[in-house]
Amino acid sequence: DEMIGWIDSLTPDRIPVRKLKLCDDASDASYMFKVDEIKHVDQAINNLCSRFNTVQVAIVHRHPKETAYSNLIIKTITATNYQQRIFSDMFNAIHWLK
Repeated sequence: DEMIGWIDSLTPDRIPVRKLKLCDDASDASYMFKVDEIKHVDQAINNLCSRFNTVQVAIVHRHPKETAYSNLIIKTITATNYQQRIFSDMFNAIHWLK
């Protein structure tokens, strides 16, 4: 719910760009959702992508479980204007967004 609420809060009114680039330091994150709830994340991301021309997300993880969850999300995303990559450090995550 927290992740979906955050995704829903990203609107062109708050972020006046057409090409949204996000860097998320989730290195200390602990995902609490179930694998079968990933479809709700996909719906939220599709909704987000409908508000922008392109969406790029660089996410930093240190823990295997969260990395695996992010990989599952990447594989299930249906929005064609969405890209997400996982990194182990902020330097490379930021560099990819440039």
